[in-house]
Amino acid sequence: MGVIRGGLLVIVSSLLFLSLLAGGLFLVLSTSLNYEGVQNGLGSFIRHEVGKGGFEFSLSQQNCLDRSEFVINAEGFSLTIPCSEVEKGEGAVINYAIEQLVADVYYEGYSCGFWECLNDGKGIFVLISEKAKTYWMDKFYYSLIAFIILSVLIFFLIENKMNYPILLGSFILFSGFIVSKISLVLSLLGDSYKAFLDIFISKAGSVSGLMMLIGAVLLIFGVLLRLFLSDYVKKKFSKSEVKDIVRKEVAKKTSSKNVSKEETQKKSFPKKSGESGKFTRFFMFKKKIQDKDSKKDKDHKPEFKEVPKESKLVKIKKK
Repeated sequence: MGVIRGGLLVIVSSLLFLSLLAGGLFLVLSTSLNYEGVQNGLGSFIRHEVGKGGFEFSLSQQNCLDRSEFVINAEGFSLTIPCSEVEKGEGAVINYAIEQLVADVYYEGYSCGFWECLNDGKGIFVLISEKAKTYWMDKFYYSLIAFIILSVLIFFLIENKMNYPILLGSFILFSGFIVSKISLVLSLLGDSYKAFLDIFISKAGSVSGLMMLIGAVLLIFGVLLRLFLSDYVKKKFSKSEVKDIVRKEVAKKTSSKNVSKEETQKKSFPKKSGESGKFTRFFMFKKKIQDKDSKKDKDHKPEFKEVPKESKLVKIKKK
């Protein structure tokens, strides 16, 4: 039974750690894909691409010679740029284009599912939309439910309950530490990809910090609980008192075993044994009476008085 219980504890603990890690990643994606985060991240990405020569400001100046606005097509989205922004310079045009693009892309009413939209050619935009934010938040709730269920199972599987907050806090703390290293992993992909992927992990620091804080609190609480409870038990019960309690419990168990043995022995005798017991008690009582009478006879010895013999002369005179 102990081996099975230990094996189940290892399996459930592994699933708990995976649910924590997945939940942390889902929460990072969902919180990073808010409107302000997408606007800042996408703006830095577009500016990075413009810096490499992806935008010709001279064309926008030519378009504004005979009109008040012009249209830019970007990946299926049409952006209308007023010429008043062109007069402010290249930076103003880029900022205006970013604001319009983010507003159109983020709040787009996608009729398809999340993964279906990725396959329909709108992949890059559905990834930074409100639909993606809702999708990852739903996944986070599923992982949170799994975490709660697995935590309850671990509580019943672990033998020493005082180790429960220590174990749980260690898992949360370690998973938060792994989440904090996501940006380090993405930096290995290169600057061209990292500029865009930073949109999805902008809140990794705050999420990992929250996880590590919760884990540290549980860990410290478990250590203090273990220390205070052990001291309380030591103060409340001395060694002699503990030995007395153990002896009493052992005595109770042995007495209960003896009583049960006597009851089984009584049940094993036939009913006629009661009648034979009556006769034996009668004869024993009769024997005791006889013994008492024999003792009295021995103690009471008859006294014989010696009668003086009369002389023959006296007998003759009487006649």
